[in-house]
Amino acid sequence: MGLFCSAWWGAKAQAADLLFFGLEAPLSYKFDQAKDGGRFAAQGSPAGLILYAKAPEVGMVMLEAYDVALKNSENSKFSYLLADFLYPYSLPFLDLAFGVGMGTANLKSGFATEYQQATAYQWIFQAGLPITETIRLTYSYHSVTAQLKYLSGNTYLEAGGTMTALGIGMGF
Repeated sequence: MGLFCSAWWGAKAQAADLLFFGLEAPLSYKFDQAKDGGRFAAQGSPAGLILYAKAPEVGMVMLEAYDVALKNSENSKFSYLLADFLYPYSLPFLDLAFGVGMGTANLKSGFATEYQQATAYQWIFQAGLPITETIRLTYSYHSVTAQLKYLSGNTYLEAGGTMTALGIGMGF
């Protein structure tokens, strides 16, 4: 039994030595509550992609581009573009990664010119479940902070929130 466990542990640990590339699709976005008590609601799932690459002893880089359509608002959406760095930690049965990111958030609508582009910050958690030695099913949780300033006043739109994503990664 000890030999089997040792062989299984060693085989799984070798996956940490592989270069991984992956793709995730956003599943849901929930907006944070604004200071005035209001909150936007997302119309369905965000549209876009998250790409990532993980290299041994270097870390993980993630690029995100997605739009969140607003419920009850014709053709209005927030657009996010972020670059992230995550620190991966591999266990025999699970890959974990924690990190931070930064980018931009924009409003796309008829009122877009009235709002300043916002700097978006986030922290990220990702878990990867090994399907085979070289394939991982991934789930990530993103906590985004972003506020767009109204150009004619001192008010802000709360564009921050939490996003979840599901994807797959492959090692080479």
